[in-house]
Amino acid sequence: MSRPPNIVWITLDSLRYDRTTMSGYRRDTTPNLARLASGGRSFSECTAHSNFTLVSAPSILTGTYPSHHGVGMGINDRLPESVPTVAELLSAAGYHTGCISEIARVSDATGLDRGFDTFEFTFNRSGTDHLAEKGRAMGSHLMENVLPNISNFVYDSRGLTNGFGLKYTTEMARSYVRAREGSRSSYISMPSVPTTRIGRPPRFSGVTPTTFQ
Repeated sequence: MSRPPNIVWITLDSLRYDRTTMSGYRRDTTPNLARLASGGRSFSECTAHSNFTLVSAPSILTGTYPSHHGVGMGINDRLPESVPTVAELLSAAGYHTGCISEIARVSDATGLDRGFDTFEFTFNRSGTDHLAEKGRAMGSHLMENVLPNISNFVYDSRGLTNGFGLKYTTEMARSYVRAREGSRSSYISMPSVPTTRIGRPPRFSGVTPTTFQ
């Protein structure tokens, strides 16, 4: 019996197809995606489950409609235990499963970490994600870390120009893949947000929506 193939699933949140190279956009915005598409399959007629990540992410990671999983539909914001995830199904089939997420909607808060043997949530610039676990007051934390938090605020409002966040996440994914070489089949999911101000290329520094088309 042949070994099941490895699966790498990369989700680019909020990426508009009509602004990609594959759509014929006037600028070559996604050359690497175009290269991958030329050697595989690219679908130009595709409909998202929702324009809201809280709704679409559970659909992607469970293979079900929003009306079935109910997350973000006024019912609940956490995936019901009765709805299995793709990671749980693949794990039951013998896969080692991993997820490296930059998206808060894909985390333990929404239950979408279920089924992953390895799960890393990388979006934590201010170090505030674990305050509740440590029982520390938000005000005390902010006052004890004035300069770092001011720096984080500036980076968030102006956009990082060194791409550290995206590079960090990508390196984590590469490390996971390398560590799994030669072992049983693996499935890695990488929900990413490359379309936000985080990780903005240096050549776009200082450019605003009114000056950049």
